[in-house]
Amino acid sequence: MSVAIFLAFIGSCLGLEVFALLHAQGEAPHGAPGAKPPAFDPQAFRVTCMPDPQLGYRLETRLPEAQGDVRAYAGRTVEARKKPDTVRIVCVGNSTTYGYSGPKTSYPALLQQMFDLALKGCPVQAEVINAGVVGYNSWHTRIRANTELEELSPDLYVVMDGVTDVLTAASISNVDEAVRQRGVLTRLVAMDTPEPDEGGSGKWPAWQPRSGPKDLFDLLGRAAMLREARLAVESWFTADAMEHKMKAFGFAENVAAFIRERQSRGTPVVVVNYGWIVRPDASAAKEADRIPYPVNVPLFKFGREYTRSVLRSAASASGAMFVDMQPWVDALTERHPEAFRLFLDETHYSQLLNYLLAREVFEKLRDSGFMRDRLGMCPVPSKESMDAALSYYAGWGEYYAGRDFAKPPALPLEIAEVEMRNLASTEESLAPQGWCKIAPQDPAKAGVMRGVLRLDGWKGPVYYHPRLFSNKGVVLVEAKLGGQWRKISETAQYDTGEWMPVGERYGFVPPNDAGDALEVRVTLSGSAQLFHHGADIFFRSQPAGR
Repeated sequence: MSVAIFLAFIGSCLGLEVFALLHAQGEAPHGAPGAKPPAFDPQAFRVTCMPDPQLGYRLETRLPEAQGDVRAYAGRTVEARKKPDTVRIVCVGNSTTYGYSGPKTSYPALLQQMFDLALKGCPVQAEVINAGVVGYNSWHTRIRANTELEELSPDLYVVMDGVTDVLTAASISNVDEAVRQRGVLTRLVAMDTPEPDEGGSGKWPAWQPRSGPKDLFDLLGRAAMLREARLAVESWFTADAMEHKMKAFGFAENVAAFIRERQSRGTPVVVVNYGWIVRPDASAAKEADRIPYPVNVPLFKFGREYTRSVLRSAASASGAMFVDMQPWVDALTERHPEAFRLFLDETHYSQLLNYLLAREVFEKLRDSGFMRDRLGMCPVPSKESMDAALSYYAGWGEYYAGRDFAKPPALPLEIAEVEMRNLASTEESLAPQGWCKIAPQDPAKAGVMRGVLRLDGWKGPVYYHPRLFSNKGVVLVEAKLGGQWRKISETAQYDTGEWMPVGERYGFVPPNDAGDALEVRVTLSGSAQLFHHGADIFFRSQPAGR
């Protein structure tokens, strides 16, 4: 099927400047209003992209074995021909599926871990393929399912779209023209050959991103990265106006068509409603204290309600399985106001929340009878047994706080009266200029640093940058409270056989009784490293509006 029109998707991975508009009339956004968004940096996601004649762009693979009948998805290779006695599950979506901190902590990877544990020793095995791509939306999902993904002979699809659809649709400037162009797109994705243009030449127009009015073709070429976009003020925004734009974009039609087309081939679908970081009673003033990231609160509130309604209705009408993460996110953010433990930025889940998403999908498949029908009589462990066996993902992951070294608007927190034992500082070629690493001089013994952390009234998240090789070390942060040392953060890994990426962030929220100063002790054992910039080791985020 020829879909050259999807060259229009080429955009964000080819270095075009990202953008987002979006603001509700009369209410200031959470974050710096009017700030010019930076150019898209593919390295923010540790990915590079290449042009693709059907989709506009795709993630570039550096795996030499990915050729012929071997495909590459999320850093691993997959045989197009499915092995006997294998249940193949394909997860599609955008960077919330691919995994912001990398595919190894994505929900498809954790879902694979659950199936490996559940089916250990069984004659039937499950293979979970992470087919998420940074920046993709429901148009990409629909066309990929009709082409490359069907070649994998999936037994089940798990789809989570909505975030990039909302951001892209919000930037439509001419709704009537977008509706016309949506009709063109819809016809073309169902055709074997392209229609001739108005001049009868049979060639596609040059639908490349350009300046001027934002029509649908242009916007599909500028699929924005939410992490890089910093939302500017626009006076047009109302829920009604945004709903018109979502309808013009075609999100609901794409979701319904995807489910219908998959079911017509006998392949069941799990529809996942992404849980948004904003709460139902959100306002810019309330969220400024709760969310440590720039967030357009009115837009996100619209997104959580609109996409949830569309996805739930589509699943109900088709009989598709439905997993709703919004109740999970709402409940957890109510109990844990430090949202950084659950989100790595304003949209991407931490390992802990990805684990809960994978578990919800796993339990939905258990309850629906899918496992019984496809996996035979294999005894599947209970949810409680699974949690106990995979406690790493639900435990240590709570301290994970994202990626990238602290930079403005992050602010350092002074640490005074520092004492060090068995620690030395050296340069690290993989770190940005000015950053060095502290590590035990004698790796056979733990290195210890003590000092007084000057909080000066700061009650929000505190970040630091550790690094470990596989499971061969631990970074332990303790605070002296009531005369006793108590753990407030910890960095540890399971056996990965490799170093953590440079720049990972871990963190903690100061105890309520910490006051203006907190005595801390940091212990580095085994391969553990801790990065510092001059005398700065701990950092906090810049409060909104300062």
